[in-house]
Amino acid sequence: MRVLLLSGLLTVAAAPAFAIDCTRAATPVEKTICGKPALKAADDALGAAYSALRASLDAAGKAALRGDQLKWLKQRDGICSEWDQASPPDAACLMRVTVERTDMLTAKPLRAGPGAPAFRPVFYRRVDEAASIEVSVVYPELVDASSPALKRLDALLAGPADGADQAVEGPYGRIMSFRIGYASGRFVSVRYDAYEFTGGAHGMSYGSAVNFLMAEGRALTLADFIDANGRAGAIAACRDSIRAQKRERGVPVEMIEESLGDEALATAVDQITAWSFDDRGALVHYNPYDLGSYAEGDYDCVIPWARLRGLSIAGSKLPFD
Repeated sequence: MRVLLLSGLLTVAAAPAFAIDCTRAATPVEKTICGKPALKAADDALGAAYSALRASLDAAGKAALRGDQLKWLKQRDGICSEWDQASPPDAACLMRVTVERTDMLTAKPLRAGPGAPAFRPVFYRRVDEAASIEVSVVYPELVDASSPALKRLDALLAGPADGADQAVEGPYGRIMSFRIGYASGRFVSVRYDAYEFTGGAHGMSYGSAVNFLMAEGRALTLADFIDANGRAGAIAACRDSIRAQKRERGVPVEMIEESLGDEALATAVDQITAWSFDDRGALVHYNPYDLGSYAEGDYDCVIPWARLRGLSIAGSKLPFD
């Protein structure tokens, strides 16, 4: 399967931004969606989420949302189709990216607990075709940020989007989206995935996260849940997780172990912004080049909640309940 990255600007042509009309399905992706009831239901839910969000936005927001949705549709078709377009699209891939997109448009947490605050997505989009510039950034904001703690969280959530409106020279592209992994009255974790192109052979993808302790009104730190022993255990857990992923990606066996030394794995383990949390547990994100060649892409080390509990200090601030 191919992964569509921005190597230049995405040309946005007229395309459907709502749910597919199966009486007019023409492309392989459209036909695959219409041929599978569960997938069509997911596409309908996406269309409903898009329409509900659009109705709540002003004119500038509507334009930014539409442009971002059209861009996403192109990416969806590329991600879930073969290079030669000869084989049917991957239905499981279409389901996954459609649900992820719906969750973002509705700002739905993957794991929610009691007292979770409500979120909504904010879209910023700037396109200058003459200068070869496209910026498409989405981040969450709180529906209610009335308390001092919520104001601090709201500012942190907008932080990864800083500079989206800065003056730049083309060619330049920046794409950013988010996933709310965990939200409750105790803890919020939001993961950001971004891609930036500044010319040259290729751009760079990167990830970051905001983790916030609601009752204390501050960002989570590593010291809030792991000590030196926990750090060593996290490095070992990430070695196990990423070793398995490298094998699945077909990385030559002789290259796997040499890329998974303690120092390399610690580059993300030692950064709280590389950690995010969702229904699976902790995800420790490694950017391209951190653990291998650019062609390998990025990696997410997954540490299940049960294993994470064993690595955590007594009185950990993480929401294990």
